[in-house]
Amino acid sequence: MVCELIIKPSQIYEINQICRKSTPAKGFIAAFTFGLSGHVFVDFGDSFTVCDKDGEETKTYVVVTISNENPGIVFLPDDRQIEFENDELVKFRDVEGMTELNKMPPMPVKLCDKTTISICDTSKFGTYTKGGIIESVKQQILMKFLPFEEALKNPL
Repeated sequence: MVCELIIKPSQIYEINQICRKSTPAKGFIAAFTFGLSGHVFVDFGDSFTVCDKDGEETKTYVVVTISNENPGIVFLPDDRQIEFENDELVKFRDVEGMTELNKMPPMPVKLCDKTTISICDTSKFGTYTKGGIIESVKQQILMKFLPFEEALKNPL
């Protein structure tokens, strides 16, 4: 036996508006199936913060050495290719010698080649002696969703 619920777009619009106007605002998700195909509509309001855009683990590498120059060059092991992207934020920990890096807020990196990246000016830091881990930092992003009625007029 197949149970079928027919709901009109105007009813979906009303429910979506109730969710948008509630305090605090409620997320709204609607799924529609048509045989083997379907659609999903999502509305988390005008200002929704995403803390983890991809759900992947952070990228972590052991540091081989770091140069004292502007910009500083970080050498990573050559047994695996760097998966950082240009301007991706990273942080350091457990660096010996150039300990200033351990206390710095997340900083952007630039890819130099498959085993080196450039960072901030390290010319006035202590001399790198050993150790260290470099790890990517998840960046929060702000998303704006369209209400159901607008999404019907301007589908993506």
